[in-house]
Amino acid sequence: MPADTTGVTATRTEGQIERGRTRLLRRRSRTDAPPSGTSEGRAPGDTLVAEATTALAEHRWRDARRAAEAAERLRGPSAETDRVVAVTAAHLGRRRAANAAVARLRAIEEPTVDDLDALALVGLARRDFGAADRLARRMIDADRERPEPWGVLAASFAGLGWFDEANECLDTAEELGIDEPRTWHVGRAVNQWALDRTWATAIGAFFFYFLGLLAIAIAITIPFLVRESRLARLDDRLASLAADAWRGEVTTRLMHLFAVLVIVGAWIAVLIVT
Repeated sequence: MPADTTGVTATRTEGQIERGRTRLLRRRSRTDAPPSGTSEGRAPGDTLVAEATTALAEHRWRDARRAAEAAERLRGPSAETDRVVAVTAAHLGRRRAANAAVARLRAIEEPTVDDLDALALVGLARRDFGAADRLARRMIDADRERPEPWGVLAASFAGLGWFDEANECLDTAEELGIDEPRTWHVGRAVNQWALDRTWATAIGAFFFYFLGLLAIAIAITIPFLVRESRLARLDDRLASLAADAWRGEVTTRLMHLFAVLVIVGAWIAVLIVT
């Protein structure tokens, strides 16, 4: 059963929605403002932090991490750079760097909504949807008119397979003006749900006795086939978000294709030799 969402979903008037959009535009104007020189009060590394934040929003994990680390070398660690490093390292599989940045963020006595948002994005990257859910609710309690927490909550529900709740939260996020790159996390969570819990390993082990190496190729292909079947049962909006996110998973698809080709090639070579 899905978690109780009482107190999370709220009815919004047109005035509330408009105020939320106004606040979002103000945040964007501050973020998108062209960097000024240090002579006008900007600290060393501010331009690099802005570049890291932009790359992070565009899911360019390596570019974002490099810019954040360069900013740290100029002015030392900060919550701004820790947020970028935590999220990018989690997506790049750099567990040690991610854990260190996450520990520093958690040590903040009074974390901002941005700090909580970074921790929630780490949870989504690691498929820890329960942690992302809890952090999203904390952000919503702090600022109900901010769209990003509703997007995180939608992604958390999608990753757990609770699509009715995910759609409700996504509706609220879109009403408040969530940016399209943030909905990417919802699509990614849908794909993770579709790829998980497929028993591919057990099936491959069972058929290995009869088919040898070919069974391994079949086993690693099954999750991708199951994903297609599961997505076909979803509504158009979630399926579209999942498809958009999947097009960005180039490395995963290429690694799968390479593995299948190598295994099938080895299987054919064994048959020829024997």
